[in-house]
Amino acid sequence: MLRLSESRDVLTVVDDQIGSPTYTPDLAELIVKMIHSDCYGTYNATNENFCSWAEFAAEIMKLGNKTTVIKPIPSSEYPTKATRPLNSRLSKDCIEPFGRLPSWQNALERYFVELEELFKEIKQKHIKEIRDQISYMKIRDVVNKEISNSLEELIEVDFASMLDTIDTTTSAKIKKETEIKSLNLRKAQLEQVQNEYDSFIEELGNIESLVETINKNITQIEEYAIYAMKAIESNTTYQKIYDEYSTLLTKKDVLEKDIENLEYELVSLRETRREKVLDPYARPIINELNENIAQRESKLDRSKSLLGKIEKDIEGYAKTKEDSTVVSVINEKVKCEKHLPDLYKKQRELLMIVEEKKDRLAELKKSLDEYDQLSEKLEALSNED
Repeated sequence: MLRLSESRDVLTVVDDQIGSPTYTPDLAELIVKMIHSDCYGTYNATNENFCSWAEFAAEIMKLGNKTTVIKPIPSSEYPTKATRPLNSRLSKDCIEPFGRLPSWQNALERYFVELEELFKEIKQKHIKEIRDQISYMKIRDVVNKEISNSLEELIEVDFASMLDTIDTTTSAKIKKETEIKSLNLRKAQLEQVQNEYDSFIEELGNIESLVETINKNITQIEEYAIYAMKAIESNTTYQKIYDEYSTLLTKKDVLEKDIENLEYELVSLRETRREKVLDPYARPIINELNENIAQRESKLDRSKSLLGKIEKDIEGYAKTKEDSTVVSVINEKVKCEKHLPDLYKKQRELLMIVEEKKDRLAELKKSLDEYDQLSEKLEALSNED
């Protein structure tokens, strides 16, 4: 979050996934307590209090003194390969004997304090190294002066002034050579950026072409659905056929979903019964399971029977050529519209990838500009006397 805030004024973060951010040192301390206890088993442990990812990000911006705005969005606007749970809150009653962990807000504040102390330690270390280097240079300078003064006394030559000139010239030369070496090293690193930039440009072009194709498909399907409905609504007979046939299709869809759910429930109930069958104390539970299974089997049979009747009604609906034409249009419309949700989802995913690619291209472009600046600077240094 802090890294992203350096380059963005607004960050979109999901606000409908709730959980408890957990600080590693707090959790590690609890685990150590558990290891040295006589307790065993499975435990849930997190820092106290709950928040959404958006609330967590906003608190990070606040503690980090960042001006980046956190824009809350629903999970539906941030698709991921794996479906994330909306509720990740855990019951932590089991860790009461060890003491609950501090709140996540307290943990985050302590993290920022530790982060600041770490930066101070690193800074002090670097300052010490610089001071040591300066001290070394001063000692070397004193030694050089003493040598020159001794030689001057022996042969009456002003070596001190000569040494000053040599040191100044050598220092400038070394400084220039060091700078050129550093610039060449950075330039070599940036040369790889050009290949990455070209690759991203090609990928972006391919993705944008795919987005354009999906947009066209969506437009064609939406236009077909609109034209089909206009044609049907223009004729009273067509409208009546559409209403009756659409009702049958809706009933069919509802029954198919009911059957799917019932079959899933039966598999789960039968598996639970199989696990309990060897438990002599589980007879009441098994009896209840058998009753639930019988109810669902009966409901499943009725639903399948009703579905079979509706399917026959659908198959035999096109009694006349007029009916057949309207039914054909309806079927084609329904078939097309079934593709729309997947197309909308793919469209959103690709547009997000396009934005990410563009952000990366902008970063790469800055590096390419730096490459040009380095080339000019190196040329200028090479032309110096």
